[in-house]
Amino acid sequence: MKNKMRLILIICTSLILNSSAICAQKINEDKVKAVFIFNFMKHTSWPNETSKNFFTIATYQDQTFHNTLVNLLTDKKVKNKPIKFISADSLDDTKRAEVVVIPESLNDNLEQIAFELRRSETLLITHNALNKKDVMINFVQNLDTNNLSFEINKSNLIYEKLVISNELLLLGGTELDVATLYRETELAMQKTKLRESKLQQNIASLQEQLSLAANNLENSKTQLTENNIALKQRELAIQKQNTELKNQQSKLTQLQNLFLEKEKELIEISKQRNIALSQSQKQLEQKIIDVQQKEGQIANLGTIISQNKAEIDQQLAQLKKQRAEISNKDQTIKSKNTYLAYTAIFIIIVSMFTLLVVFLFIRNRKVTAQLQDTLKNLEDTQSQLVQSEKMASLGLLTAGISHEINTPIGIVVTSLSVIQDRAKELTEKITENKLTKSKLTGFMNDIAQSAEVSNKSLTRVITLISNFKQVAVDHVIEEPRELNLVKYINELLDTLSSQLKKKGIHYQAIEASPMKVMTIPGALAQVLTNLVTNTISHAFPETIINKRQAKIEIQVLEDTADRAIIKFFDNGCGMKQEILDKIYEPFYTTKRSEGGTGLGMNIVYNIVLQKLNGTIDIQSTENIGTTISITLPKTIS
Repeated sequence: MKNKMRLILIICTSLILNSSAICAQKINEDKVKAVFIFNFMKHTSWPNETSKNFFTIATYQDQTFHNTLVNLLTDKKVKNKPIKFISADSLDDTKRAEVVVIPESLNDNLEQIAFELRRSETLLITHNALNKKDVMINFVQNLDTNNLSFEINKSNLIYEKLVISNELLLLGGTELDVATLYRETELAMQKTKLRESKLQQNIASLQEQLSLAANNLENSKTQLTENNIALKQRELAIQKQNTELKNQQSKLTQLQNLFLEKEKELIEISKQRNIALSQSQKQLEQKIIDVQQKEGQIANLGTIISQNKAEIDQQLAQLKKQRAEISNKDQTIKSKNTYLAYTAIFIIIVSMFTLLVVFLFIRNRKVTAQLQDTLKNLEDTQSQLVQSEKMASLGLLTAGISHEINTPIGIVVTSLSVIQDRAKELTEKITENKLTKSKLTGFMNDIAQSAEVSNKSLTRVITLISNFKQVAVDHVIEEPRELNLVKYINELLDTLSSQLKKKGIHYQAIEASPMKVMTIPGALAQVLTNLVTNTISHAFPETIINKRQAKIEIQVLEDTADRAIIKFFDNGCGMKQEILDKIYEPFYTTKRSEGGTGLGMNIVYNIVLQKLNGTIDIQSTENIGTTISITLPKTIS
């Protein structure tokens, strides 16, 4: 992101100050060079620059330019460090500066000056130097047009251990440096795509694990619910059994108390009977002694004895019966004790099962926390992928604009080469005194044609850079501004024209009536870029292109509710209903084997609804095409 911001800053600075070359008639040349030098320092890295307290600019034998630097840059800072200025009369004074500026008047001594400053880690800046092998950054001024530009000798910078940014190299480096930078960018993008593919595979694996864990969690919840219901039923049964057990214990206690009372009564009766028997025996003995005297009373006494004996037998029978009842009660008590033992065992088993359920519940909570952490990581990964997708679309614009600029630049180089050859031929004819009017006329016609072609090509380059500048700024700064929809869409399509032409797709943007809206251009550009790249990737396989002329048409309409409608139509292969049903789902793609992330339409859906406050609708028919309707408010809230 920082590199992109630097590139935008340099492009904006270059366009604002000189539109690829600063016009010296409008702005003082020294002030322009001072601004350039300030930007050179911002995009240059010196060894051990973090330990420096300030940066020093030395002006060698040029007091006028020194004063200009002091007036313009006194309060400026480079990398949050102040700038110190030196007006040097000797080379020894310049060796302690990070930047040394050599005036044009000393270009004849440039070789000696460069030799003296070798290995001093100094950035040497010259003006109109013809000795290219000793320059680092050289200002070049066109005397015919008073245009000011600059050129860079990267090898001398590397020799001095200086590093310049890729953006500065892109504007002032050689074609070989720019090609090398472009190749490095392509390799970096390929590595990024490989990392995204691996990351996508990891995400798919994590999603499978998450799905499996979710199923296990659902099963565990179901089992836990069933166990809780069974546990509650068992608790109710245990409570009921405890109630019955208390009732039985109460009855048993009553029976025991009754048994004790009966036993006490039986003991008391036995004591009384024993006392009575003892008295009867005594009386019997007394009667036997007195038998002779009381013979008449024997029968009565015998009857009494028989009656007493019968009563004793009856009481003994009752005693046996009570003992049998007591034995039965003892058996019942033993049965109750056995039942209580079984009940206690059952309670212990239920308690152990309850502890197991609690353990499983705690473990389930830990698993749930881990799943939540995994889900958060997935959300962070998705956010990173969305940002990567956004940067990839900006990279696609960069690659497209670079490709488009190469063609007109090549035409300009060819035209200049023709002019140079014709000028050389004309010089030879003049030297040999063989110049004729017809040859001079032909030469002037060739010059005029080449100049016209160069002018058209350079105009095309300026238009492309201007469109790219605006689109790139909109990608970075998401602020609402008023724009003409069709004009903005055409500018965006120009930046993507190389990709569309490569696929052989014809594109057109039309409108029913001129319409201006207040919206977020960067978000709208992201939406349209994703739609175009999706169409290139999915809508036009080779079988479709061989049968028909591939085309993309964008219509801008106005509905009855005073809203803007953007209809994006392609005559590609269309989509099945099952694809339409899942088209907004994140990570869903039919081109995963070819590196698709499945985030394109998900990003489009979220941007339209959340950032642009609009709606989106997709209609598609197989083998006919797809129509995407985006409705936006004319003024975003």
